Amino acid sequence: MTKLFCLLATSGLVAVAVATDASAAITISEAKITAGLLTVKGTSSAGSGITLDSKFPTGLGAGGAFTINVIYLPADCIVEIKAVGDASLRNAVVAGCGPRGVTPRGTWASTELYNRDELVLYQGTTWRAKKNNIPAGKVPGASGSGIYWAVFAKRGDPGALGPTGPAGATGPQGATGPGVGATGPQGATGAQGATGAAGATGAEGAGAAFLMGHDGLPQNYNNQTRYVGFRGASTVEADVQYLVPVTQTFTTLYCRQSVAGTGTLTVTFRVNGANTGTACTSATTASENVVSSYPVTAGDLVTVSVSHTNSTLRSAYWGIK
Repeated sequence: MTKLFCLLATSGLVAVAVATDASAAITISEAKITAGLLTVKGTSSAGSGITLDSKFPTGLGAGGAFTINVIYLPADCIVEIKAVGDASLRNAVVAGCGPRGVTPRGTWASTELYNRDELVLYQGTTWRAKKNNIPAGKVPGASGSGIYWAVFAKRGDPGALGPTGPAGATGPQGATGPGVGATGPQGATGAQGATGAAGATGAEGAGAAFLMGHDGLPQNYNNQTRYVGFRGASTVEADVQYLVPVTQTFTTLYCRQSVAGTGTLTVTFRVNGANTGTACTSATTASENVVSSYPVTAGDLVTVSVSHTNSTLRSAYWGIK
């Protein structure tokens, strides 16, 4: 069984492990950190050499002496010297060694990697990393995270509610709000007022002109086009043109012939000596209507042209309004 004793010397702290049984074969005369190196010296009567913390092997010199000089900081300031090929081992506290410090890393982040003895803050508790290269996303305190994180400083419980503070000073008056409020609901319909006095009779308006005529002269058409005005008919249009007295719109053209089945009558509405595109055709004694809005202006000259496919037809009738 191994027993550990600490010896104080004027030159500093020197610690050696005194052991029985398996440790008796190894003695340590010096274990310290100086000038940036870990130095361990001693002798071993067992094995072909020794190793330090199973990482740094070295051979044995005369009388089993060994010396190790390495750049190495034991995490807990204790080293293990073990004989190679033998069960003998001895532990020693290293003089001039301070425990490894911690490195604050701020608030834990799921995308960061963490190493041993780094501190993170998570949900009010400070956690210490227990090993190097902790994979990203290992949440402190989560199920299964105990192999990666240990509580370093636990979040305290909420304190008691403090007393109500004194009332503060009255603040300055706020700015004046908008003067116009929202529109209110519509009121109920009021009672019907009394009937007002009758107004004066207005001036008489211009009426629509009515133009109508017919051709009943006892003569053959001989396939000629005849021009018909308000009165009379002629093959010379200028002789029978009708002067429109007021601006208006003609809407309907009528036509029929005196004898049915004798051919086709065509009546075309003309203004200022030109066809308007409004024409009425009839092959019966029944009236044919053509509805076509055509505006005319006061002073326009209006006629209709009348033609028939039967040269013996004696009369035709037409009208326009």
